[in-house]
Amino acid sequence: MPIVHDLEAVDKLAFEFEKIGYEYMGEFGISGRRYLRKGGDERTHQIHIFSEHNIVDTRRHLAVRDYLRTPKNVCDKYAALKKEFAKKYPYDIDGYCDGKDAFVQQMGKEALQWRNR
Repeated sequence: MPIVHDLEAVDKLAFEFEKIGYEYMGEFGISGRRYLRKGGDERTHQIHIFSEHNIVDTRRHLAVRDYLRTPKNVCDKYAALKKEFAKKYPYDIDGYCDGKDAFVQQMGKEALQWRNR
């Protein structure tokens, strides 16, 4: 998860990412971020590039990453939910994202609380 001084400089290099197989998705719902994905329907790679000024989303993403690595069953629950909605919405990324949104929002809150304890 790169953090950069200037997202416009990253935008100017979008074609370089595309040359190596990434889709350059722009902000993709989060201001102060650039989202890239690779692997088509399999989405084998994802990159979130944040502006150094987007502290809130940067902290949340890092907290969720670390929270998923804890011995709790959060990672297993999240994986099961993702699989469930991938089966339910194999060709509907909006349905897939909407389906897991409540869990992701709650996990983000819990991760930040866990990190700040």
